Amino acid sequence: MSVNYPATNLCNSASKDALKDKLYEALNNVNRKWNLCTLTDNNGCVGLQVNVKCENEEEDETELVRSIRATSPSALRVQIEIPVKRNPVNEPGSIIRLSPADVIQNEVINGTTFNFEKVLPNGHPDLSSFQLVEEFSCQPGQVPIGDSCVPCAPGQFHSSVTNQCELCAEGDYQPLTGRTECFKCPTGQITPGKGAIYEQECKPNCPPGHQLNAATSTCVPCGFGFYQPSGGSFTCIACGVGKTTLTDKATSEQECRDECPDGEQLSHAGICQACPVGSYRTRGEHKQCIECPIGTTTEGKSSTRREQCNTPRCNPGQFLVRETKHCQFCPRGAYQDEPQQSTCKLCPADHTTSAPGATASSQCYSTNQCATGEYNCSWHANCIDLPDENDIPSYECVCKPFYRGNGTHCVDACNDYCLNDGICKKNPPEIIECDCNEHFNGPRCEFRIQPKSQKVTLITAAIGGVVAILVAIVIIIFMISFRFNRASDTVPEKSVGLDADIPHSNFLYTTRPSLSESLAARSRPVGYYYEDEEEYETAKRVYVSEEIPPISNASIINAVAAPTIPPPQAPSGPEFEERLRHVQQHLYMPKGQ
Repeated sequence: MSVNYPATNLCNSASKDALKDKLYEALNNVNRKWNLCTLTDNNGCVGLQVNVKCENEEEDETELVRSIRATSPSALRVQIEIPVKRNPVNEPGSIIRLSPADVIQNEVINGTTFNFEKVLPNGHPDLSSFQLVEEFSCQPGQVPIGDSCVPCAPGQFHSSVTNQCELCAEGDYQPLTGRTECFKCPTGQITPGKGAIYEQECKPNCPPGHQLNAATSTCVPCGFGFYQPSGGSFTCIACGVGKTTLTDKATSEQECRDECPDGEQLSHAGICQACPVGSYRTRGEHKQCIECPIGTTTEGKSSTRREQCNTPRCNPGQFLVRETKHCQFCPRGAYQDEPQQSTCKLCPADHTTSAPGATASSQCYSTNQCATGEYNCSWHANCIDLPDENDIPSYECVCKPFYRGNGTHCVDACNDYCLNDGICKKNPPEIIECDCNEHFNGPRCEFRIQPKSQKVTLITAAIGGVVAILVAIVIIIFMISFRFNRASDTVPEKSVGLDADIPHSNFLYTTRPSLSESLAARSRPVGYYYEDEEEYETAKRVYVSEEIPPISNASIINAVAAPTIPPPQAPSGPEFEERLRHVQQHLYMPKGQ
């Protein structure tokens, strides 16, 4: 089918692309209405082709010619190929049947399906240029069978070389019908064979010496006694009878070797070795040693029969007690990281485990807090590890040599050790000494030293001081005595009278002194008095001197013979009055009088 659009449009890429998109949309709408196309998918009519060119446009035009044409108006020529059904189709909502050619002609001529005036200037088609030609040919992806076109089935594609449907190659798949090519599997994957339909059939591309495990979709080694020289294989090739391979990943038949005796298998070095504990092998039946059933093992190596798997299989963290054939957990301080062992591995020194049944060496932890740094000793102390009791860490901190303290706090042993400006010295082993100055000695310079000359000086000074004190005391006594003697000498020797009315007696509470008493001393006491009040604690005396004329022996005899002494004359004068006033002030007066 072909049709032209007027020359009022500019012939450029934008106008051609816009017209092409609108034609695709219009034809798919017609197909949805009449169901004309042979095949339809989510994108619309399968095989629909629309070609838009400028009028008189040639295939081999240069860019310059195209650029000049794009600036001048030119008609647009449209050519359409659409695969439609051969049989008539029903008009929607009616029983009238029309051929696909009539349906398309009616839509172009009578309808507005191909009118694009809203998109392009003068976008109405030139109906005089409309041509419709029917050709019987199968579209790509289909092959003619009789007078019908049959699409290629899923897993196949239509070959343009042979014009036939062919199977998709290995590594390709095709889930749809009537396709001209197949889809590729993802990188690193391959299909089991040709003609794959779904993407799920793409499996890992196994390397040589491996095969695909269909259950897990993973590559696994071929196994002993098998080989595979090609990659991407799903099965391996078995060696001949009585032969096996050195490895389970053999890639050639030359790797096949004679089988080993019972209880042995080929090693990687090509020699026979005993089956390990927990496995067995019977020649002619097994290519390699076979693991015992779950939970059982053998008592030793080189087992040949299934019946020898009669011992419980100990898991990591356990060991086998051969005498009783039962598994027991490794004790604390030991671990076992391998199964089927009859002993446990010991933790390093000063290490233990938190519980029985340890399965790795990493479960061993140190009980030496000094080694792990789990202590609070001073920087100047040494940590001494002690045996732990009931999992309680135990250690001791001891201050280093030339340091003192409780271990948690240690200070320099010389700090405040030497007194009186002594110099501290550290002597090995751990001896602290003080170098004292000339005036001190002792372990810490705590005793003062006095030189001999200084001692003599001090003794002399002490003696001199004592002598000076004694001299001062003597002088004081002498002065006191001299003063009293001088006071006695200045008083006139007169009798003391208090008053004319007062009888001749002392003013104290006593009798007049006798003549013998008067003769005993030049100075006699006038009287004694005591204060009743508390402010006086000691007695006071008042002395009155009286001059007694010189008495001869004859006078003394006469006085004794005549006891009566004539009364003395009353003294007078200012001195006497002053003394009398002083005596009256200190005269004892009993209370209440």
